Amino acid sequence: MKTFRTGTLPPDLKSFSLTNRKENLKEALHTIVTLILMAAIFLLVMVAAVPPEPREYPAGWEEVRG
Repeated sequence: MKTFRTGTLPPDLKSFSLTNRKENLKEALHTIVTLILMAAIFLLVMVAAVPPEPREYPAGWEEVRG
């Protein structure tokens, strides 16, 4: 492999290719969507686990059994 005058190797041009950038973008978007879905599922589970508030009926309210 050729070395430049500075003694460094040539840059890896594959790492700058458009397909590699598309793959990185796709992977990043997939990660973001997965994290959002996990957070939504976590919130739904937490909301479902909270016991419902006790109902307070107005004064004078009575249950009618018939």
